[in-house]
Amino acid sequence: MPSPQPLPPRTLEWTVGFYGAGSKKEGVGNADFERAAKGKVDHLYSSGKAMTAVNELFKELDRNKDRRITEDEIEGLTLKACGYSWGGVSAVYFARTISKPGTIKVGGSPQNPILWELHVRIPVQTIFVFDPVDFLKPAGTVPSTVGNFYNYFQTKRGNTIFRSLGTYPDRVEEGTLLSRQLRGTSISVAAGVAAEQVDVTARSDIIRYRTFEGDLEYSLIGPDVNHDYLPWLVTPFFGQFF
Repeated sequence: MPSPQPLPPRTLEWTVGFYGAGSKKEGVGNADFERAAKGKVDHLYSSGKAMTAVNELFKELDRNKDRRITEDEIEGLTLKACGYSWGGVSAVYFARTISKPGTIKVGGSPQNPILWELHVRIPVQTIFVFDPVDFLKPAGTVPSTVGNFYNYFQTKRGNTIFRSLGTYPDRVEEGTLLSRQLRGTSISVAAGVAAEQVDVTARSDIIRYRTFEGDLEYSLIGPDVNHDYLPWLVTPFFGQFF
């Protein structure tokens, strides 16, 4: 048998993102996450579709169509991932899945599984997560194949408060009943990963301004934000990493 010919070089940029629980149409947080990702993230999935994201990445990488992902097929790949709430946990799970060579089941049934053979640890240049929540869905550890990990999270329960910059009352945004009970969290990171994990509720310098109802102007700072509004607050940081 002749040796397989090496594949010609190519450059591939692939970005994946994961919504929080529910559909992308549900909740302030998912809507703001989608706005932040627009123009920067090419492939968006629900929080439960991490293996779908793996399958679609592998389809793109598998240039000789043998369902094996090898070293030469990931040459030139720049891969980034992001996620909000449970989607942040999904982004970490996605990176962990592609960091372990072996047989990977991405779907199908017990009788007809959809399988890939991964022969190389696939690096992820950057993961950026918005308020990951590990309730019922532990994140595990960010693997050493990740270059940079950024996590902006909040630990406040209750409402989001927009502080008045005038003489009128502050504006209170309740968010959803569930979001008022949720807190984000830091995530364990493997040695060698450059990580920045910021609890925004301890950072009064993280501040944005927004106008409601004509000329009424308010500020929103880290200590005042709940789970639903966290993506809106930290959207400017997204552009630094993606």
